[in-house]
Amino acid sequence: LKTEQIWKELEHLDRACRRQKSSSKNRQPKRVLSDETLKVDAIKVSEAHELLPDNLRMIDLEQKDSECFCLNEAPILIDAVDQLQGLELELKSKRTVVGVDSEWSNKAIATLQLSFPDEANARLKSFVIDLLSSAPGFQEMATSFVVWLFGRESPHTVLGFAFRGDMRMLQNYVGPEQTLPSLRCLDLQQVMASEFKERAQLPSLKACAERFSVNKKTFSKAQQCSDWSRRPLSQLQLQYAALDAAILPVLLSEIRETLTQSQSKLD
Repeated sequence: LKTEQIWKELEHLDRACRRQKSSSKNRQPKRVLSDETLKVDAIKVSEAHELLPDNLRMIDLEQKDSECFCLNEAPILIDAVDQLQGLELELKSKRTVVGVDSEWSNKAIATLQLSFPDEANARLKSFVIDLLSSAPGFQEMATSFVVWLFGRESPHTVLGFAFRGDMRMLQNYVGPEQTLPSLRCLDLQQVMASEFKERAQLPSLKACAERFSVNKKTFSKAQQCSDWSRRPLSQLQLQYAALDAAILPVLLSEIRETLTQSQSKLD
């Protein structure tokens, strides 16, 4: 399938999904979030801002012929040891922010998505790691990679969104013998709620992305409930999964730009 066809199909599925959600919307009263819930590590946020390049903007994920945000390039599927080794070597050669997300199936993690800036080419590089791959040696390599990415030796700041569930699934994946610290993780859901005083409820990723959309694009969640255990993964699934991770460095960049402009007005 061509990229345009993929995104048109995603838009069709997303519209159907939104209609279904609106008909069964939860009308429970909103609660006020506590200061503890909104608490973020200011030093960690500052360090992440310093690692960001200056050229990441939400408009780069907005194509004229699509109603939804979409990637400009197809993500790279990682399901063999040599591919994962290459990705690890590339990440070990730099210090940056890495957007991370995961998809689950039957209460187990199925894929891990990564996206980080490629400053040389002024773009984002996106990868979908198939954690259900049966390639020889892949599971051992993938476990080692996850432990390194979240460990003390990794130089990167890991960006997540409502990331507790993902961390729980990743911890289950690597097993009880390994402990995944959250020292390098920055949850952008909390950052958005804290910086923009969202006290009614924690914002969704969809709402955060749409807040910074120049052309009023929406965030398709149509593939969220698809079968992530089935192989091969479809192009629709790969595009959807990768976008969830790719939008995180862009979202952080937009937050930084908004805060910088606000500070300039005060000065």
